[in-house]
Amino acid sequence: MEKEQAKKILNDLVERSVKLQRIDRNSTEFVKWERDTETALTNIFGRNTGHLQDFYGIHFSSDIMFAPGSEHQRVYLRGLEESAAILQSMIDEIDQYWSSSTPNTEKTTHAQSSPTAPTNLEDRRYYSIRTGKHPLGSQLDINLMLRLFANLYNELTEKGYFQEAFGYECIDLGDVPGEVSPDVNAYFILKLRKDKLWPISENYTNYDESDLFDVIELLYDHISKPLSGMYHEYADCGWHYNTFDKEAGRIRYRSRINELLRDYHVGYELSLDGEILHKAIPGTETLLTSKPLKYDTQNVDSFVEEAVNSYQRSRSSLTDKRHAVKTLADVLEFLRPKIRAVLTTADENDLFNIANNFGIRHHNKQQKTDYDQEVWLNWMFYYYLATIKAIIRLIKKRESST
Repeated sequence: MEKEQAKKILNDLVERSVKLQRIDRNSTEFVKWERDTETALTNIFGRNTGHLQDFYGIHFSSDIMFAPGSEHQRVYLRGLEESAAILQSMIDEIDQYWSSSTPNTEKTTHAQSSPTAPTNLEDRRYYSIRTGKHPLGSQLDINLMLRLFANLYNELTEKGYFQEAFGYECIDLGDVPGEVSPDVNAYFILKLRKDKLWPISENYTNYDESDLFDVIELLYDHISKPLSGMYHEYADCGWHYNTFDKEAGRIRYRSRINELLRDYHVGYELSLDGEILHKAIPGTETLLTSKPLKYDTQNVDSFVEEAVNSYQRSRSSLTDKRHAVKTLADVLEFLRPKIRAVLTTADENDLFNIANNFGIRHHNKQQKTDYDQEVWLNWMFYYYLATIKAIIRLIKKRESST
């Protein structure tokens, strides 16, 4: 897209956001502006650059359950002001980093945006947490996690994100069913094999961790962003939507739920596939998220993928983690003949010493097992995963030169 055209589109959205401050939050004009902004950011910057995530992070209604209309209106106005500031920052970014025609997608990234860009509030740490003076640090216990999850669910429900799947209540039509089933409770029982999970707003306080994670994953499968519909004015019934965008809904839901999951217990994240996984230890994220080094699908690649999945699953036990480490050690064993060509004998022996003598691959009296397994299994996993990727690069380099 041309630089001046992109700036004009964003400037128009800023002007419309100012006009919306004089209009009720339930107006069709606001719904159209929100949709137009999302479409513009996707086409100008792309869906995965972070600009869209910044917009999704803005709240236009209160997170507080059962908040009065005046509170929702206050948050709505603040959201419009924040939107105008972010859009203006993006215009400044285009001015500073784009060429006269199209953006350089290799160099113009979200991380390199204008210095005046606002801080990403999702990652913002406030005083007591940032300085280590909060008694719980940044960690959420199950009770806080459930409360925050319920707030998020109610916010998205009010905005219509679950109408397509679960339906809605209408003062004239009664219960209007969604796509999944006229009986949502029965659907939850069928899919999760558990009772008393639905309705969420009535049952969430009794959830355990397993219940919570099950519901989070199920909602990811069925959320969709409302695009257009009809506002039922009688008795202020509300919006009844008829067109939806599932991908946009999932992006927003995943961004918001991961803000909670990252600080719950040991740290989790909802993956793009909709599975809750253990969050990577800080500094090791790229090991898990980088593209796999394709080498040998049957004997290497598939086993590495299995080990990563086994290690990251939210319910992975110490046994699962030990199995993941053993699988990676077995991959190195398969590569051992080629490792000898790229490493010294001493380095090669060191690679296998850990797996062979610390209760990973063998079970006998000679094994050393008196170590903190939670700590050291994590270290072994990342050590072997990084080693495999390095070894494959060395092998490929050697094979390409011969």
